Amino acid sequence: MVNDIIQGISAAAATVKNVAFYDSEAEQEFNPPCFFVQPLELDTVPQIMGQEMRMQPFDLQYFPANDEGRNSLYDLAEQLVPILRVLTLQSGQKIRGSNIKYAVQNGNLHLFVNYNV
Repeated sequence: MVNDIIQGISAAAATVKNVAFYDSEAEQEFNPPCFFVQPLELDTVPQIMGQEMRMQPFDLQYFPANDEGRNSLYDLAEQLVPILRVLTLQSGQKIRGSNIKYAVQNGNLHLFVNYNV
């Protein structure tokens, strides 16, 4: 499911800014501008009847080109937030993003979003 969500995030982000997209830290040779998505620590919550809900947070990072300023990063975040609220996976399944927040750190945009499945 994590890989499906990463693909969904990639497709959604490409509708806003069509740049390279990386999902592995091994690809250290990436060239900005680009996106990098990192799944964070998974949490599971027991539900009734032996079910469980998986809460999977992600950090969608944007590494800007040298000429992009801080204001353009905030503008990009404002464009990304609404499209990440409901993510459509390749299977057609829709999942809702929650706890969406963003920050500019060290000149890069970090957009945090949880998908509970």
